[in-house]
Amino acid sequence: MIGAFVFAVSGALISARADSAALSTLAKPLPTPVRTQARTADAEFKRLLRLRDSLAKIPVEKIDRQPHKSFIKANRKDIVYSEPAGQWLVRSDLFWNLRNKYKALPIADDIAWAAAENPLPGECEGDINCYIYTNRVTLAQYLSFYPNGKSAKKALAEIIEELDYIVEDLNGKKGNYVGPDDKAGRDELAKRIAEMRVILSKVTAADRAKVISQLATIGEAFR
Repeated sequence: MIGAFVFAVSGALISARADSAALSTLAKPLPTPVRTQARTADAEFKRLLRLRDSLAKIPVEKIDRQPHKSFIKANRKDIVYSEPAGQWLVRSDLFWNLRNKYKALPIADDIAWAAAENPLPGECEGDINCYIYTNRVTLAQYLSFYPNGKSAKKALAEIIEELDYIVEDLNGKKGNYVGPDDKAGRDELAKRIAEMRVILSKVTAADRAKVISQLATIGEAFR
């Protein structure tokens, strides 16, 4: 009994030391180069977010007036004009490039979601190929990097919401959405749908089944 007790106590001490060592390791600050990189990434990300928010606050009717005119000129290389909205937008590739640059850091997930949510210039005006393409290069692009990321469920929900309109229109033969009418257009649609299916195959959230079903309906309609 005494031997067993001593063994148990020794085991507890070893376990306690191991836990203490683990906690000590966790408590250690990140290496200086990593901390520096994280601060730099945060600063660069916040700059893009500030630029995005500042552009959104410019009234359409005052876009060519000061001080907005000078602000736009100073940031011209980082922004793009959307004619339908009458608004300047941050170029989405700046967010995606920033994600690639800092993909090893936790903040990369947030940067990718900002890229996915960043508005694109122009509008689809009922063109199905355009809607599928837009979802592919924004929300689905986020899922390609983070199939089970912090915003994966949000991405799926937004894709579902948009594709629902198309599927309902096709099923009801309402004609509000227009699909491709030539082989090149059908091939392009099939390609984008195939890409999205590959991306969704790595997603574990249950809602992916809904998106796959929606894509199947749209794809079958324009084979």
